[in-house]
Amino acid sequence: MKRILYTLLSATALLIGNYFFSNGTLEARVETPTPIPPSATPALVPLPDTIAPPPIVVPVSVEEHGPYGEVFLSVTAPDFSSQTDPSIPIDDFTTRLVRLPGSCIVGLIECLALEEVQTPFDMGDAYMIGGLEKMEWSPDGRYAALVIHPEDEFTKGWTPEEWEQFKQGERKWEEFQISPSTLYLFDAQTDAWRELYRADRKFFFSLHWSANVEWLAFQVASSEFAFEPPQSDDGLYIIRPDGSGLKNLGGKGGGVLGWIGNSLLLERPIDPAVGSYVVEMLSLDGEVKPMFESSRAAAYSLAPDGGALLAADTVSPTKSVDLLALDGSVIHSFGTFISHTTPIDTLAWSRDGSLIAFASMRRVYVAPSDGPGLPKNAMGVPPETREVYAADDSTSQPQFYDFEFSGDNKYLLIQFWDGSTPSSGIATIALDTGQVTLPLGVPKPTDSTVYQAVSSFSWRP
Repeated sequence: MKRILYTLLSATALLIGNYFFSNGTLEARVETPTPIPPSATPALVPLPDTIAPPPIVVPVSVEEHGPYGEVFLSVTAPDFSSQTDPSIPIDDFTTRLVRLPGSCIVGLIECLALEEVQTPFDMGDAYMIGGLEKMEWSPDGRYAALVIHPEDEFTKGWTPEEWEQFKQGERKWEEFQISPSTLYLFDAQTDAWRELYRADRKFFFSLHWSANVEWLAFQVASSEFAFEPPQSDDGLYIIRPDGSGLKNLGGKGGGVLGWIGNSLLLERPIDPAVGSYVVEMLSLDGEVKPMFESSRAAAYSLAPDGGALLAADTVSPTKSVDLLALDGSVIHSFGTFISHTTPIDTLAWSRDGSLIAFASMRRVYVAPSDGPGLPKNAMGVPPETREVYAADDSTSQPQFYDFEFSGDNKYLLIQFWDGSTPSSGIATIALDTGQVTLPLGVPKPTDSTVYQAVSSFSWRP
């Protein structure tokens, strides 16, 4: 239920900035970049430096987990403590944060009992960013950021009657009860949680660490609806891991793609009616540098070194997965795929940027990022784009939520739902042999109505 609800919510959240494409007549490829007039430089709005609160130390056992680090999992399971009558199905579920050695996730050792990681908040209140309540690890593996947003009138889901009231203007957004958002930091070196920033009636999303781990960037919005005007304190924020240096860089209405040096790459809508947008760089002193304009309805993923963009079509029936230069031109294509209903929007880079992964329909593909790709104007899949996994689609269309490569590029960890069970699971694919490992087994019912499922994972380097 939670997965279905937040899948819908994440689709709504796409309207905030770079995802507002609605007319269904968009081109499948990036056009020749259009000359762009110089943009007005947004004001750099410094906020008073926050005084870092003392860390909340939660004892967590520390073990040596070998060369494959640790995998942190959000696991949702039935709350049997709420069951008073065994004959009545359980409606209450609880979400725990747990971790396992990466070596067991890839199948080198046996996975023993899940080690629970205690938190100073209810893990069930973790805010789903793009459909995943995911911990965002810094490149050095020391820090993980997580957003907590307790359930409110918006996130609990609306009945058709409530939606109609809202559409008819019978209830204004400011009349809804909206929970505060809190940005937490987990320090793996000290096993401590710290509250970095909190704001009332706000939504935090799009967390991105700078390569030097000096800054964490995140977006703040007063509403998940694009048609609700942003407030003066909305925008793109940066903060240091110790809680100091909080700044609002502006950038309202745009989506963050990642860091390029000391600048952030943004995708900002120009004309939502036709789905046009501009990709631009925003420096920490507020300078804006336009890169290219496009109306391609696509999901983007910035390379770890900030040197290129992975782009995949989300609307057109013929969907292409391409490597783009930062001026929007296509360097090469990883393949074209026919799909009238399913977007290609789950993309991943390996940590060193040498491999990419994506899914089309029920199949997962991996390719070298510097491969020659397809000849110009050609269709199909080039030889270097390898299919590494095919999900069961006999029951329904499979869904892939997340991909992560191991540090040595030998394994791909995926989160999926294939319709064979009512819950999602994780699997590891050995890229040299194709062997698939289900480290937690196939999600199985404990009775006829309740299940345990992995809500999200994050691989600590």
